[in-house]
Amino acid sequence: MDKKILTTVQETLEELLKNLDILAQAEISFDELEEAVLVSLTSDDNALLVGYHGKNLSAIQTVLGLMVYKKTGQWFHIVVDVDNYREKRQAQIEEMARRAVEQAKSTGQSIAIANLGSRERRQVHLLFKDDPTVKTYSEGEGRNRQLIVSVK
Repeated sequence: MDKKILTTVQETLEELLKNLDILAQAEISFDELEEAVLVSLTSDDNALLVGYHGKNLSAIQTVLGLMVYKKTGQWFHIVVDVDNYREKRQAQIEEMARRAVEQAKSTGQSIAIANLGSRERRQVHLLFKDDPTVKTYSEGEGRNRQLIVSVK
């Protein structure tokens, strides 16, 4: 990864945060394995940066990606995280899914998990893809889309 790109991401992020009137420290790196620019933020406004279920975090990530594209003419996979929120949220979702599986096994009924984003639903599908006793699928449209966990 060209160091110039990381500098562009840094400068663009500073511009975005300034426009949002948010003070934050950023650590920017490139993950060769993920082929992504990783942006780790720390701020006194962590809750504001993350938002409800990470919605603000996703929005910042999208806007930052668009701004970098406008400046460079190239798309880069940029992942923005605040105080390891994504890792903590992933652990929460996995725990919620494991509880849903246990409940489905004990009751014999399918369990619906609502309010998950597409990436979060995919995370659960991948978590149980090799488990021959668990079936996961999504149903519904738009905001009403939910993950269903059942036993085979």
